[in-house]
Amino acid sequence: MKLTKQQRLGLIPILQYILCVTYLDIIYYQKNWQKLFVLQNAIFTYMQRKVIYKITYPNGKIYIGKDLTNTLNYFGSANSEYISADFTDEQMMDFTIRKEIIWETFSNDTNEVNRIEVELIRKYKSNNPQIGYNMWPKHKNNVDKSPT
Repeated sequence: MKLTKQQRLGLIPILQYILCVTYLDIIYYQKNWQKLFVLQNAIFTYMQRKVIYKITYPNGKIYIGKDLTNTLNYFGSANSEYISADFTDEQMMDFTIRKEIIWETFSNDTNEVNRIEVELIRKYKSNNPQIGYNMWPKHKNNVDKSPT
């Protein structure tokens, strides 16, 4: 997925800072490994990838969710009882789901991630019980009932 212009511009100060580290800085940090660890931690925290993903279940229904830590094995907080009601015990014995990253950012703006998540839930209509498992924003009679 390509980064937007805004996302690329957000990375410029980070990249400039990283590129400004000179050979002498590297030698200094090799001798002071604790300071290097703190610096690496700060850069990693600042550049933490945040994603919005789409889970597709064997019945074709979907769930849109976000992960602010980009954890590989995180599959969202969809209601398990709600999902399992759509499958027989036999179907649950061999169950494959697909997790697809549909949006990503390195921004620290959690509000942006939350806003985009709601936009994508609406776009994919995953809050419609016939299409997906998102329970918010509320969907009733094919009309999205969340505040805009």
